[in-house]
Amino acid sequence: MIVRKLQQVEKIESNTLITTCMYGEMLDYAWLYGKKHKMTCHGRSDCYLSMLCAILIMIICLSPTVKAYERLNVKDPIVRQSIVNRLSYQSLNARAEAHTWAIERNLPFRYDDGRNVSELMYLRNGRPIYYTTHNANSAIAIRTDKTRQLYGLMGAGQTIGIWDEGTVRDDHREFNGRVTLFDDTLYHYHATGVAGTIGATGIDIRAMGMAPEAYIDSYDWTCDIAEMVSRAASYPGESDKIYVSNHSYGTKSGWSWNKASKTWYWFGEWDAKNSVEELFGQYDETSSQFDGVAYNAPYYLIFKSAGNDRNDNPEDNDKIIFLDKETKTFTSANYSRDTCPSGDGEVNEGYDTIPSFGVAKNIMTVGAIKNTVRSGIQYINADMTDFSGWGPADDGRIKPDIVAPGIGERPRKRTDGEIRCPTSRGARLSQS
Repeated sequence: MIVRKLQQVEKIESNTLITTCMYGEMLDYAWLYGKKHKMTCHGRSDCYLSMLCAILIMIICLSPTVKAYERLNVKDPIVRQSIVNRLSYQSLNARAEAHTWAIERNLPFRYDDGRNVSELMYLRNGRPIYYTTHNANSAIAIRTDKTRQLYGLMGAGQTIGIWDEGTVRDDHREFNGRVTLFDDTLYHYHATGVAGTIGATGIDIRAMGMAPEAYIDSYDWTCDIAEMVSRAASYPGESDKIYVSNHSYGTKSGWSWNKASKTWYWFGEWDAKNSVEELFGQYDETSSQFDGVAYNAPYYLIFKSAGNDRNDNPEDNDKIIFLDKETKTFTSANYSRDTCPSGDGEVNEGYDTIPSFGVAKNIMTVGAIKNTVRSGIQYINADMTDFSGWGPADDGRIKPDIVAPGIGERPRKRTDGEIRCPTSRGARLSQS
């Protein structure tokens, strides 16, 4: 067990583990860790004792600083391009392999269930890995109106990268020619809604974005890491590079509700009641790749949504579908708490529900809170939404890093074909 967990954190510097886990936090983490991995304990105190011993072993083993990432000279355009080419090749090959796997099983590569858009990206040890869109967080209570009023900060001269399921609708009236498309992909309402939250002009004052004069470079998520490498700023004033990007998507993990078919899908490895979603809290290869991009481009900051898994909790007799690990075929059944894994938010009382690259350490992971503005008044106290993922990461780090209002901010597609951007409402505050 300890060896396996060490392999998962081998790319994380030891001082991260030591400095982010104070004694009390280590106790709580020990308990959560023991619950997640079903270690035999006689009461919570025994779990504390056994897992504190395990953590001490990990700290001792990791005491020499582990080299986290190779420093690459991305300032050299030739070196950077070679990295981009290699990563693009890997992404496209992995995607092609996954699509072949799906064709053999008569499964869709991509689907929109009316709640989220999901797309098959690659296979991991025979398991299909899907990217899925997340709710777009708004700027309702982060006082962007004040930065505009007091400092005149409107985003002028800045370019923000948006990676998403599809591309932003560049001819939308709220963007006024400030969007550039880099991938030959269809427009999508989710990407357009995210872009509106970030940079809508404010023709409809209620829809003004956080940076209404910023330029937006729009990409789809197919070769996200390679494209991020190509654009990430490695030094101040670097030509044709970006300093901030947004990624309101993540990896489908654990239970996921399909609104269209009214079915729960299990995306982890199936082992009946003993099934565990290992991706929750796990520092995996994708986490390392995101961190590697940020590490080699120190003037580039990645914003990533925490995900919406914490309230994915099936109820008895709900229809479920899972991938049988023996037959490698999808099987349907009715949910039962006696024979099926618990809901994502029930396993560890809601903790440990941020999967994969949401726990990367060099990025800004954003959780969702409830609206803190009522009748034009901003309240200090804010409640967490019931869906937004909680940490910690499996190595003990605190996630998410920050929170912003996320209730009612999912991009909406109008029946007349127009796109309605979710409002940042920063402008509303200045009008009240």
